Amino acid sequence: MISAICRNGATLVGVLLLAVVVPQASAVEIPATDVVLKCEIENFGTNAGLSAMVIAGASGDMAMALTSEAMAVAGLKLPQGEYTLLLRTFAPAGDQDGFFVEINGVRTRRVAPIGRWGVMALPFSVKGTEPSTIGVIGQEAGMVVDEVAVVRGTYRDDEVDVLKLPVSSESRQLTLSEMPRFRMPARLQALPQSPATPGPDILLYQSLDGAVAGVSGEHHQGEGKWGQAIYLDAPDGRLDMDARSIKFGPTGTVEWWVKPRPAQRLWHDQGWHYFLHAAPAVAEGLQIDLSRHPSTNLRLTFTQGKSKESVELSTTSADLDKWHHILVSWDLSGERQRIWLLFDGVGLCSQFPKTFSMSAFSTLQFCNTPAGWDVPLLPVDGGLDEVLIGRQNVAARLSK
Repeated sequence: MISAICRNGATLVGVLLLAVVVPQASAVEIPATDVVLKCEIENFGTNAGLSAMVIAGASGDMAMALTSEAMAVAGLKLPQGEYTLLLRTFAPAGDQDGFFVEINGVRTRRVAPIGRWGVMALPFSVKGTEPSTIGVIGQEAGMVVDEVAVVRGTYRDDEVDVLKLPVSSESRQLTLSEMPRFRMPARLQALPQSPATPGPDILLYQSLDGAVAGVSGEHHQGEGKWGQAIYLDAPDGRLDMDARSIKFGPTGTVEWWVKPRPAQRLWHDQGWHYFLHAAPAVAEGLQIDLSRHPSTNLRLTFTQGKSKESVELSTTSADLDKWHHILVSWDLSGERQRIWLLFDGVGLCSQFPKTFSMSAFSTLQFCNTPAGWDVPLLPVDGGLDEVLIGRQNVAARLSK
């Protein structure tokens, strides 16, 4: 276990936050035999982005405030049956109440009660023998979580008093190496502060200054992040890079800067847009896609045959008038594989059992509907700058 206070870098807030405590007069009694797990959030699996807070009404007057990038992930070995995840939560204000819960890959947004303690209930089913993966993910910074519990049966919000549940160690929390899949926050130590410098680990660098091979459709040159950039205009501006000569390996990174036309409001609403399509050079080869849709936000997907892995990020808080850094990275070298998606240096790493084998790409297609796809995807309609492809994954560049 990782202690959020001692080993996770959290700091104690020296102000007592007064909370309204609403008694649960008709709380359901849960037999001790039905309590699978009960613990403080800081002792729930592996966590990051939690800050210790002194707050009235919390267990021991101490709870954890979530940052917007917080995550607590745990795996549990659960027999087949019906269960409920219980989270004792408190929201200081209406803009500090939103968070996500992800159970076995299904993500749900919840809103904590404002100005009082409440218990969020999230029922789920276990149908197979695979360990269950549970994640609590921050969205609006400041939302507070006290205790976490998993109980047998199906319950509703505020139906169970988590504080009265007995502590149970019946179902052992799994270590990260035992968990089939999980996602953790990732953050660059720093965003690139100058144009890239070619080196032995860079497979391709395209500054997009001057004439650029592979640009087609409506486009023009304009001011870039550094120097000049290519502006791919509606309805068909695109950049296709010939990737047949690039020696991609089992680890790698593709990163670039994007500045869509502000009036388009790409980061906030709009339709379904494509950012990157790495087209496989052979049948059943690896394919990489990065797109944004209002219902999925920014989604990175790796596909090979019938196998698929995805990771998603929200871009709704992005400034419409600025350049934004996008990074896609992978490590397919071991029995546990990883993919990363970072937006402006902040994102997620998804880890999973060996699923993909590396293969060659024919083209890397940027900022428009992939060639030959007869689907109504919109072009990004904006600036593209500083495309860099590296042979190493991003792990060494991340904050520890």
